[in-house]
Amino acid sequence: MSAASIGTGAQEMTALGHETISTAARIGIGLFLLIMSLAMAVVFFLGHRVIQALQAGRTTFEAWRIAPADYDRFRTIDAAFAEENDYRALAVAPGEGVPVAFSRDGVLIGDHYFGLARTGLQCFYGVAMTRSSPPMLEFRIVTTAANRFGFRRFQSVLRVPTAADGFGQAQTVLAHYQAALRGEVIVRPIWKRRRRPE
Repeated sequence: MSAASIGTGAQEMTALGHETISTAARIGIGLFLLIMSLAMAVVFFLGHRVIQALQAGRTTFEAWRIAPADYDRFRTIDAAFAEENDYRALAVAPGEGVPVAFSRDGVLIGDHYFGLARTGLQCFYGVAMTRSSPPMLEFRIVTTAANRFGFRRFQSVLRVPTAADGFGQAQTVLAHYQAALRGEVIVRPIWKRRRRPE
């Protein structure tokens, strides 16, 4: 569509021998759409690489699999919380269970990825373990969004299920993200050095 808009605008401008409001608008809109499409393609590609790396275990530092029965319990307990979970639980757990994989700056629950940075338009500002049975890792998230009145901040919650036999692994994840809150560990993917110098 962007190529067609640019092409027809340029063709008409060549035929007329000068620029008009119509040709300028078509070329301008076409260029804008082209740039936006390329930017979205880059974001999609980078996001796909992040998910692939986690699924392949290259960036995973803790992972577990939620058995179907445990996932059903998670869904029931999660639905009872007053605050809605950013992760929408599946209506039916697959027979092989639901995999959960944490990197040092994100989590993949099944095929849903959530970034867990400390800065940016979306970041977490709190992390804890719920007292439910089974427990869940609970991240407090803040998202900054622009509208015609300026910028607004929206708070939400991400609750991640833990495996029945994965309490130790969940504690390791909790400790890592608590260290990030204290500024001892950097959780931004673009920073190569994740731990601050001593």
